[in-house]
Amino acid sequence: MMKLRPSNLLVSSLAVTLTFVGCGGRAQIWSQPIVGVQAYGLTDAVVLADPAANRVVALAIDPTTGALAETSLPTSDNVRTTVVGPGGHHLYVLSGGHRAQLGDARPDEPPRLAIVDGTTNPATESHIDLTVLSDPLDGLEIDPTDHWAVIFANQGASSAFVTNPNALVVVDLMKGTAQQVVLHSFGGHPENLIFPPLLGLPSGPTHLLVTQSDQDFTLLSLDDPTKPQITVRLADATAVTSPHPTQVVFDDGDPTKTDDARIGVSFAGLTTVMTLQLEPSTDPNGYAPTINVTDVGGVPSAIAFVQTDGGLRLATLQPGRVSAVLVDPVTTLTTVVTLPAPYQSLSLVTSSAATAPASASVAPDVALLWDANTSVGGVAFWELGQVAGQPFRSIETVGIDAVVNGVEDVSGMNTALKVLSTTSNEFFVLDLAKRTATPLITTIGVQLSVSPTGTRVWAFQPGGTELASTELVTGQVHTLEVDTPLTSLFEIERPGTPGKYSLVTLQEKGGVGATVFDADNPNEAGRRIYGALLTEGPYDN
Repeated sequence: MMKLRPSNLLVSSLAVTLTFVGCGGRAQIWSQPIVGVQAYGLTDAVVLADPAANRVVALAIDPTTGALAETSLPTSDNVRTTVVGPGGHHLYVLSGGHRAQLGDARPDEPPRLAIVDGTTNPATESHIDLTVLSDPLDGLEIDPTDHWAVIFANQGASSAFVTNPNALVVVDLMKGTAQQVVLHSFGGHPENLIFPPLLGLPSGPTHLLVTQSDQDFTLLSLDDPTKPQITVRLADATAVTSPHPTQVVFDDGDPTKTDDARIGVSFAGLTTVMTLQLEPSTDPNGYAPTINVTDVGGVPSAIAFVQTDGGLRLATLQPGRVSAVLVDPVTTLTTVVTLPAPYQSLSLVTSSAATAPASASVAPDVALLWDANTSVGGVAFWELGQVAGQPFRSIETVGIDAVVNGVEDVSGMNTALKVLSTTSNEFFVLDLAKRTATPLITTIGVQLSVSPTGTRVWAFQPGGTELASTELVTGQVHTLEVDTPLTSLFEIERPGTPGKYSLVTLQEKGGVGATVFDADNPNEAGRRIYGALLTEGPYDN
């Protein structure tokens, strides 16, 4: 691990560099312009992917000196895709490997999935050789538990001569094994891969992979990919066109039951929604879907399963309509609920025990409604319980004089907060408990980054030199400045000091540079500046 010194200490930096010169000449790559570098934030490190040099470089805080330390890790040739895993603990790098040509001194190397662990200091790398692949693939998805990876042919990006878009590779990251699966196809190809939460099915708790195509979707067991697939065709063989799924949602049902897990589906251009109940079956999987279809009177822009005091419902919103429709997934009966504005987006934020009847085993949900394309409604809290004899009608708006176009979760110690971005130069800190929204003004083009601690949000403008930290609870603002235009910023935990964080900003000016601040006590007095990152690497013997 190379400990980087601040760039203003020129003599010291040069001395450090000289100690790493090995025998032989310097590789030509280190004298070429730095291009194509992408930065990724992990929990304890910032990782720079440098495909031209077949490596990634992890930047972390040295626990002894507090200086920025650089660790270079090799990758295989022909990097195709790089993905940050859920929780930010790992970076996954999918490479195409090397196919030897006539007279090539290098042997064949299979495609490879490298795993960079950003929680170790220095960062470490492990990998899984994908010998099941005869040709490299370009698509990569990681499940929310960091247990499985799925590799697929990314439509329009693959460079292979011929690919089968219905061929997937399921990688068990815990066991280090890979297995190829070919999906049943009726003319379509996967457009979306979805990892539902763990579902209690008649055969037992199951992790599913749902592959959504332009005309059907398939249920595949991640726990045992050799089990038969269940494909739900959305039209019969005589249909001219097939419904195109746009959103698929899940609910595990009563935790004491194993026959009430459900799937909800909406379709492009159709006013109908589909609900499926996964019930016991003699099928080798031990379950099979029972299907209901309901017309909700408009093309849904958002759907979600919600718990009401009348039981589980599928909530739907339709653009331009000042109402929502609740669908009973068992009876397909619908309930229309009038809203204060034509909301288009919905997400569950909390449960309200206060609205639950004494006999209820599950408290009704509270949903957040937003993206109304009007300042009249702002955002609204929708209590899905019964108020004054009117079911599902407790709606409380929060006055926001801007159109909300994004909602960011806050983790750490302030999970009751949300950060709302808008189409104007404002963002709001929404308190779910107090039902209040605190406005904060920025300049146009500002990007937001919520701290993993949940205590602050960072605002910066790519290409600018200013950034600011805003305390989410108090609203106090700390403004900082860097010397050269910044491209991105990341807040990482300092190894060996749990709960202590540093802010790493990256700048680009003829190369890659960085500035490090104390994120917990942001001020310019303690900043450290580093230049000429990625200019050194392995030397030829």
